[in-house]
Amino acid sequence: MTEDYAAILTSEYSDVITALTGAGFEGRPTTTGGNCAALEVALSTPRHWLLITDELAPLAWSRLDHQGWSVSRCTDQGRINSAMETDDDAILSTADGTPEGLLKLVQEAASWPRR
Repeated sequence: MTEDYAAILTSEYSDVITALTGAGFEGRPTTTGGNCAALEVALSTPRHWLLITDELAPLAWSRLDHQGWSVSRCTDQGRINSAMETDDDAILSTADGTPEGLLKLVQEAASWPRR
């Protein structure tokens, strides 16, 4: 990701990044390939991270176009589910596009594995 793109996402989603930081998560801009925007949160489990996008699409480059949230827990092997098994369909989502709506999903995915 270029510095210009990172600066755009950091500016557009500053309230979200601040909310993540306040909850103990370090969110940073990234792309998923093909210049599709996302936020990424590194987790304490080695080589695990959360990928954050809009509910049904890549993260909107403009916050005005943002709709809902999707959070995937990822490893080097791809998306994983709450049982820590590879699962390309393991996506938590909500239509609530607020930082608070995102934090609920982030906290859930970061708490896996469920016991």
